Amino acid sequence: MDEPLDKVASETIDLLEARLRRIEYAVCGEVQRETLVNTKPAIATRLADMERSLHQLAVRSNVVQDLLKLRTYGLPRCDKSLTSV
Repeated sequence: MDEPLDKVASETIDLLEARLRRIEYAVCGEVQRETLVNTKPAIATRLADMERSLHQLAVRSNVVQDLLKLRTYGLPRCDKSLTSV
């Protein structure tokens, strides 16, 4: 049963890495990644690398910093007096 779960986890990490590369390209116009090799590191290592990449992207982009703040602190709430008509 571990093998299907490992496969799902690996595929999920692949998709997350691809999304991060697309975001980096959209924000910076380039991707600072080495080409993928046939042997992939452990999932924990890949997650740590993605976290590091996201942090580096946030350092380079104010937009990404703002998006991460929204994610961390949530969206501002509307004033109820404005919504009641």
